[in-house]
This record gives sequence, structure tokens and C-alpha cells, in this order.
Amino acid sequence: NGGAMSGNQRYKSYDAFLYRTQLDAKVKGLPAPSTLSDEYQKLFNHFSTVDQKITVVNDKPEWLPDHASSECTACGRRFTLLFRRHHCRKCGALVCGRCAPAKNTKPIPSFGFYDPVRHCLNCYKSPLVDWSKS
Repeated sequence: NGGAMSGNQRYKSYDAFLYRTQLDAKVKGLPAPSTLSDEYQKLFNHFSTVDQKITVVNDKPEWLPDHASSECTACGRRFTLLFRRHHCRKCGALVCGRCAPAKNTKPIPSFGFYDPVRHCLNCYKSPLVDWSKS
């Protein structure tokens, strides 16, 4: 079964589990679901009651402090009151919304992030984002 619960890819949150089913659908060329099907909801309910032993590492990257840069570390564009800064949860870089789009997310269980979190484009490019519009 190439479904959402293959191997040891068990997600603790509904959002992370839904994210995985959306990725699976995208890979298969199917429309991404906006909610879990009854079958996947049952799987999620089953696995959310199981004690999952996921090792959390302590070597998360140290985030650059907000004051460390007045511009995006990826593209160099200056941050303003409206052009905001964000932190990539994978590498800790200070980046703009173009270099770390809000929908460019995935869980990082090894860092203790079980829900999808923002990544910069250097760390990850989600197949759920239409990159041709970027």
C-alpha cells in the first residue's frame, strides 16, 4: 500500500497526516484532498492512539535573530513593515515570504515539528505549490 501510512511515516497531527495524503495524491496525479477520507480518518485515529517513538534530535539549527539582517538572506531584498521576515524551520535562515512561501511546508519529526512548518526554497520545494506562478 503506497498510502499515507507507509513504512515508519506516522504523523501525530491531523494536519501532518492530511499533508501526507495530499502529497501522495499529487505524486499519483490525483487532485489533493482538502480533508481526510473515511479510510484515512480511521487510520489517523488508530495511529494517533499508538505511542509513537520518534527520536527528537537536539541539533536544530539556531535561528538567526531578527536583528541579524535587514534583508532576506536568500534573495537580498530589504525587509520593511509590509515585506516581512520569516525563519526557515529547517535551516534557521531569515528569509522573505517569496523565498519561504507560506504553503511551502512539511513536518520535521526529527526536530519535534509534527505539523507542517515553513521551509525556505533552499531546504525544500513542496509539490503542492504551483511554482510556475512564482
